[in-house]
Amino acid sequence: MNISIVSSKDADLIAVLNETVQRLHQERYPAYFKAYDYEVVRKSFKEMLEKDNWFAYVAYDADQPIGYIVFYIRNYGENPFRYSYKGISVDQLSVIKEYQNRGIGSQLMKKAEAMGREIGASQIELTFWDKNTEAKKFYNKKGFEEGIHFVVKRF
Repeated sequence: MNISIVSSKDADLIAVLNETVQRLHQERYPAYFKAYDYEVVRKSFKEMLEKDNWFAYVAYDADQPIGYIVFYIRNYGENPFRYSYKGISVDQLSVIKEYQNRGIGSQLMKKAEAMGREIGASQIELTFWDKNTEAKKFYNKKGFEEGIHFVVKRF
């Protein structure tokens, strides 16, 4: 494997790579996640990546794109309850099935973390769904700690 990680604003490419994670979410949470639709997903990524605070990196094995991370810089302003701080908020991370468990996700995460350090962010943050046990295992291995609990009561 000859892996390279490249900064990208290519919504078309990222939309293709999104299929893996979108299908996983739709299968595990069909009441929440829509079926993968390339054109709708492409438009969404295009809108995200046009913003100054949104970024993406794409992983390649030689010339073949194999995964991506999309994240944004989030500035938390000071208010009467908390101090201000800056964070990197990961919106999506996905690696195509054939390349999972080979360190590609780790390399993508390291790039986002490096950017966070460069801009003076104090943390990298994300959410993932309970049934995405692969994500939980991956993030625990990367040293992520639970910081906020999001709970749901269904009607």
